Amino acid sequence: MQLDETTDISNYSQLLVFVRYVSLDTIKEEFLFCESLLQTTKAVDVLAMLNVFFTKQDFGWKEKLHSLRTDGAPVMLGNKSGFALLIKDELWIRHPFLCDIDCIDDMNLAKDELIDLSTKSLLKMDFDSKTLGEFWSSVKEAYTLLV
Repeated sequence: MQLDETTDISNYSQLLVFVRYVSLDTIKEEFLFCESLLQTTKAVDVLAMLNVFFTKQDFGWKEKLHSLRTDGAPVMLGNKSGFALLIKDELWIRHPFLCDIDCIDDMNLAKDELIDLSTKSLLKMDFDSKTLGEFWSSVKEAYTLLV
């Protein structure tokens, strides 16, 4: 999921939300929604807006979220924002054979799967010869915590 706050021509703050997901053997990217930020642009308000949207859709988004991107503003990434708990390492999704394993929390159950995946030379060759979506689709059953 990628979040971006912008200001429209009327000088109102808008939250834009995009999603990227694996469908069959491809990665799909879609615009999810745009809503006016009625209170502030603080992370707590953005998080509340996401919760309301996904509750209306009856979708447990926090359980299904693999990575979250923002513009990197400190207000969004601070430990008290609520987003810090949701952000997973985006780097290993795009570069599973290059990421620094030591930067991943030992309590993260996906770490063991990533260690296993990154030591397989045949998977490295697959990764180099396929698109990102094709690669992750091909390993999704073996590495369920990574996909």
